[in-house]
Parts: sequence; structure tokens; C-alpha cells
Amino acid sequence: MIEGWAPLSWDDGLPEQLVAPADDGTPHPLAVAAAQVLMRQLAARELAGDVDFLQPAGGKMFGVLAVVDAGGTLGFLRGFSGMMRRRWNVPGFVPPLFDAAELASFWPNGEAELEAMTAAIATLEGTARAELCARRRAHSRALWARIQASYRIVDGRGRVRTNAEIFAPGAAPGGAGDCAGPKLLGAAYAAGLRPLALAELWWGAPLRERAHASFHAPCERKCGPILRHMLACR
Repeated sequence: MIEGWAPLSWDDGLPEQLVAPADDGTPHPLAVAAAQVLMRQLAARELAGDVDFLQPAGGKMFGVLAVVDAGGTLGFLRGFSGMMRRRWNVPGFVPPLFDAAELASFWPNGEAELEAMTAAIATLEGTARAELCARRRAHSRALWARIQASYRIVDGRGRVRTNAEIFAPGAAPGGAGDCAGPKLLGAAYAAGLRPLALAELWWGAPLRERAHASFHAPCERKCGPILRHMLACR
């Protein structure tokens, strides 16, 4: 089975279509059952190793997606928002949506060039400084565009759009495509699993309105356009 899969026991009927969290974040009971398994695993540190999510600023958004495979086996996928332990890929969780090989082909060199420009800017004044600042901004925008093009967002019928296409004519906000919900749906579609119920929860030290073990709806600014594409056929 794919990375991030875990079995799930459930005695009631299954949803006919994907049930997303309510506006206040309340998920379907099936997703709650999956989330409870994940929270027990996090509390027991069976996942994410020695990460202490309860330390100040240590909280993280996680997600679960109840799914069934072609044979009718029920389970759920586990995901997290952004990175964990400075890694995109962590055992026990679904992978990111971007093409890792494509990103690796240009980002390290591009990042090094930006850092070199930043260092050079600090040594310059006047026109030379202004020109290099303009060049750095243009280079940064070009790299950001390439990064967004490396995100392959698939819907339930296999139709692919990049982040750049989904957010056009504007620019994709930072972190778009890296939240738990889109990652989970992308992994389910890639594995031929049928999504049933989604939940996202905050685990760890409180942050603003996010209390430990509280449920939340997917964010509109980053996730809204992506999820509308991914669920357009449903």
C-alpha cells in the first residue's frame, strides 16, 4: 500500500461521496475515527520520531483522509502541512504534490544565486545596488514561477493543472499546495483510492485560534482554489 496508509475499523455505512469538513472544521464521524487513530499515534510518538509538537511554536496541522481501495478495503491516509523535521517526505505520511526531481534540477542552484546576489547587494551603493536589487527580484519571480509549475495537481478524472494555472492570472501564495488536504487527495487519486471523508487537525502548542487537537476547515486562500479543481468532478 502507498506511503501514509493505515487500516481503519468502521461499523456504520460509508459516505457515497467525499465529505469535507464543515465551515467550522467539524468533520464527518468517519474522519473523526481516522483522526483519533492518528492522534493516538502522535501522542505515543509512533510517528514523526522525537518531534515535540507541544514545545512553544512546535504545533503542526495534520490531516487524515478516509479511503477505500478497488477491493473495498477501508483505510485512511495521513498527511501534514508543509515540512516536518525540515523534510518533505516523512515515513508514515503522504508525499508532497510537487515533482521532486524537477524541483531539484533548478532550485539548489537558483537559491545559491539568490544568496550570492543578496550578499553582493550589501556591498554596493547607488545605481549599482538598485540594478542588482532589480535583477534579484526578477530572478526570484522567475524561480517562484518554476516552482509553481512543478506542482502537478490532479483531479478525480486524472486532469492535471499546475499551481500556476490554478491561481492564474494572479500568483500562487506561498505554501499553496503544501497543506494536508490537497496532499491527501493527490495521494488518493494517484493510488486509485476513493476518498470518503477528510479532516484536518492542529496538534501541539496552541497558535492563535488553533488549540491542541482541534479540528479546522481547509484554508480558503491557499487550499480553496486547489480543492475546487481537485473536486470539480464530484
